[in-house]
Amino acid sequence: MTFLKKFFTVITLSAICFSLFFFSSCNSKKRHPSYRIDLVYSNGEICGKLGYKFVNSYNNVFNSLIFSLRANAYKEGANHPPVSPSNTVKAYPYGQSFGECQIYGVKVEGQTADYEIFGDDGEFLKIYTGEIYENQSKEVEIEFKTVIPKSILRLGETDQTVNLGDFFPILCGIENGSFQTLTYHPFGDSLFSQVADYTVNLTLPSQFSVASSGSPTKTQITEHGTTYSYELNSGRDFAFVISKNFEIRSVIIEDLTVNYYSLGGDCEQKLSLAKDCLQFFTKTFGSIPYKSVSIAETPFINGGMEYSGLCMLSNCLSEEDFKYSLYHELAHQWWYGGVGNNQFSCAYIDEGLAEYSTYLYLLEKEGESVANTMIDNAKCAYKSFFDINSLLSGSANTTMNRTLSEFSSEYEYINIAYNKSLLAFYNYGVTVGKNKAVKNLKKLYKDNYLGEIGLGEIITALGHGEHFKSFVEGKVII
Repeated sequence: MTFLKKFFTVITLSAICFSLFFFSSCNSKKRHPSYRIDLVYSNGEICGKLGYKFVNSYNNVFNSLIFSLRANAYKEGANHPPVSPSNTVKAYPYGQSFGECQIYGVKVEGQTADYEIFGDDGEFLKIYTGEIYENQSKEVEIEFKTVIPKSILRLGETDQTVNLGDFFPILCGIENGSFQTLTYHPFGDSLFSQVADYTVNLTLPSQFSVASSGSPTKTQITEHGTTYSYELNSGRDFAFVISKNFEIRSVIIEDLTVNYYSLGGDCEQKLSLAKDCLQFFTKTFGSIPYKSVSIAETPFINGGMEYSGLCMLSNCLSEEDFKYSLYHELAHQWWYGGVGNNQFSCAYIDEGLAEYSTYLYLLEKEGESVANTMIDNAKCAYKSFFDINSLLSGSANTTMNRTLSEFSSEYEYINIAYNKSLLAFYNYGVTVGKNKAVKNLKKLYKDNYLGEIGLGEIITALGHGEHFKSFVEGKVII
């Protein structure tokens, strides 16, 4: 088993042509925050300079900005590692390996600034900015280096690919005027960030192909390798999968480019499945904010993982599991991408909506029998969970509005956030009729586009408040 080797000397970052604080070209009408990230990948490390323009659209004053350093969950001895002890061997098939995000300097408005790294694993970066009043903006610059572990996780080098999720400092999501400092958790998505506009340049050896969150704007080949430039508007994150082994196919659906990066062949057939699914979701819910969606196969511990404009899919799935994972991760481009939520504190929202969207697609394309099998499997799994927990402890906690840290196990998390949530939306559809359910979901998407939702927004758009409250509060019997 071979690993990636050093292909070129790390380029001095100052030699890369960019202007970190040239933000005047950003879309001022949207008033979105803006990232400009310049990256060099080499030999298991990615070095970068990140420029960020914070736009205070909140009714309060900020004196600092807090960024999440998600890669520090991968540090040796981390208190909050990315996988549970039972999955460690699976996650690190090449042997135990570690990663981290190191900060080398911070500036505010071009001047060296004070900062603090805190958290159990040093997973948060607090930058002291001075007062930022409502409707004001401020620009910060962060110089960093991320060491990539050899793993089949969101951040990891494998024998076929490099997964680049969780690799750069990203502003923590804001709720009720406060930054949400969410520690990493071994299951679920410890993620919450608002939409922003991204301009990203990645320099790496020319042997690699790149699957990216953003749409390509320019490619430049130099003696140091190839620099790929991307733009992503209204993204909640940015990620890559890079490989020397990709077979690539693309298709255009109206204004959306769909790219499929295969490691296992059948690229045309897989692209066709993705195209049909994206067309269905667009017709059903509305358009997503991205110009492109890329699906990349990679060695991965789970079935898949969603990012804005990018889906990672495990390359070791059965045909049936592949289809399910593909449809589910594509649905997240609507329920996570277009409309977000705090995935740490109410994971049932985006996961349940993605599950129900997958059910609707199966019902449309593969028929009632196949779609109902998905519902039956969810019921069976949830009832088994309920019966086992009731037998062992006398009761089962079936409340849904819980943080990831409040779930006792991944088994409990899956049954609550996926299976029970799917059944909540499915039973709602049975009650009001599928057509009305779809109409109201389209309203939920339109009314909260590029924002975040909670139970209140779901009830406002879909109605039947007692139905959803009884599921979320654990009162309903399935």
